[in-house]
Amino acid sequence: MIWRGLWERRTLSLVVLLIAVVPIASAAVGPIYAAAARTTIARDALAAAPVEGRGWRYTTTEGDLAARLAAFTAGADFTRPPIPGMEVTSGRHDDRRAFTLVWQDGQCAHLTLAEGRCPRAGREVMASQASGFKVGRTVELTSIMASGPGATGRDPAPLTVVGLYRPGSAADPFWFGRTLFSPTGEPSPDKADALFTVPQTRTDTYVVNSGVSIGSAQDPGGWTDYAVVSIDPARLDGADLDRLAAMQAAAENAGRTSRAIVYSRVADTLRVVTANTGSLGVPTLLVIAQLVALGWMLLFQTVGDLVRARGPEIALARLRGLGRARVWLFALAEPLLLLAAAVPLGLLAGHAAARVMIRALLPAGIPVTFPVEAALAGAAAMLGGLLAAAPLAWRVATRPVTEEWRRTPRRSARGWVLDAVVLAVTALGLVELLATGVLTDVSGRASSAMAVPGLIALGVALLASRALPALSRRLFGVTRRHGGLGPFLALRQVARGPVTAGSVVVLGAAFGLATFAVSAWSATSGDYAEAARFHNGAATAITVRPVEPARLIAAVRAADPGGRTAAPVITLPGPPQLVAADPERLAAIGAAWRPALAGGTSLGGPPPR
Repeated sequence: MIWRGLWERRTLSLVVLLIAVVPIASAAVGPIYAAAARTTIARDALAAAPVEGRGWRYTTTEGDLAARLAAFTAGADFTRPPIPGMEVTSGRHDDRRAFTLVWQDGQCAHLTLAEGRCPRAGREVMASQASGFKVGRTVELTSIMASGPGATGRDPAPLTVVGLYRPGSAADPFWFGRTLFSPTGEPSPDKADALFTVPQTRTDTYVVNSGVSIGSAQDPGGWTDYAVVSIDPARLDGADLDRLAAMQAAAENAGRTSRAIVYSRVADTLRVVTANTGSLGVPTLLVIAQLVALGWMLLFQTVGDLVRARGPEIALARLRGLGRARVWLFALAEPLLLLAAAVPLGLLAGHAAARVMIRALLPAGIPVTFPVEAALAGAAAMLGGLLAAAPLAWRVATRPVTEEWRRTPRRSARGWVLDAVVLAVTALGLVELLATGVLTDVSGRASSAMAVPGLIALGVALLASRALPALSRRLFGVTRRHGGLGPFLALRQVARGPVTAGSVVVLGAAFGLATFAVSAWSATSGDYAEAARFHNGAATAITVRPVEPARLIAAVRAADPGGRTAAPVITLPGPPQLVAADPERLAAIGAAWRPALAGGTSLGGPPPR
């Protein structure tokens, strides 16, 4: 019977279904897009952070590093495989410099070989080209003792130099910001460039410190084990921020419960991410609340119409002797079925719409996830239809049958209590926002200002719903003499129709929110374009990979021989940032320059004193 009723009222049922899908989809878009925005913020912060802000260097002298790392990275699928290493520091006889004997997995791929080869066996080392060592020479460190057959027990282990390397870039993330060698190729008087070896050297030697043996061949202690754990931005998303914060907290507490030391600047990165993502919460909630409120108003209208359309069927059910509870459930059957079908359809539509927005507005590669908040927002939007159907179905189920079959329903005056309460709350909200300076704040940081569109739209819509019937009645006399039957009946339907007020409120709120959305989009786009022109000095800026300045200048001249549309600009990061440009070409393309924004300074004028 329910399916037959839906088919008989298929037009109205389809309208209810579509109107239920729209607010559910609109509510779900907010959390999905906000999750993608958090992912973008986190990845941008990681890209801008130094290498120490994108991972951890876990160091321990107690061994069992693998188990510690497994516990540290458990559940963090956004980290790359750890890069293990070991090291020990020692001096030489008659040499004030300290030498670091180190091994780090994959080291040879990050060192430029100048002569010889990389070490492959125990006690083989590769030294810096600036160290003065020669290939084939042996190096003895005072703390590294030989072990094994033929060793006397207190003889420094001869370490054979099998290769020489040229210092690489200290900015290589592989070294995690360490200064194992001087990038200039000139080691300091107190510390020499590192000697690179292989793990076998650890078992072929043992370490003594101040005459006390720290390790042996059976227990190769004295070495410091470490591992570099780095974050892979391509696998980090907004939902991982809590796990990232927990890892940083564990890193900071590691030294309190053990002899482990974890060096990192991830805390600085987290502060930046938290500050930026924190600004998303309130705006997202306000936008979702306004969309859900508009969806509720739409559902109140359409679901009510569907329940009222079933009035004769409900009356027949009551005549057959069904109780009020069963009649009420019978009246709710069709609306509940439509609302239940609208939830998955709305969530799918919201996911598709959010995907389009993310692809268009956010950088490429940002994943489109479906957070739990999206499902909750969709369910909240659907709840409006349920709240509309339940009391109206109960009213229809308890209304006298004779009243149900009346051709002309009894008129009931529309009360002012609800409208007065809503208008009072709206007015108080606007006064509060204005009094606290939210509406006059030009910084764009006052998130509560986003509640203004909904408040104004709802207030104006309520006033319009009161004013429109009164204005229609004013025109009754005109339609009696002019305009024909159509305007005559239309004005009276507007003035006396039972759904006029609700329709005006819904349409007014919808048009109000749409107007604010278009205005905000236009203003924001204009601000972005103006800021880009002011900062770039031109309407368009093209970023290229670093090249020699002469090549960049030649390429710009070849692309723009006349020198009227392009200028080479070179930026050098640092405090302060240094910018170099061709003055004549930059002045020639200065049509986008706004002297008023720069205090009246002209590109071609004298520099300010």
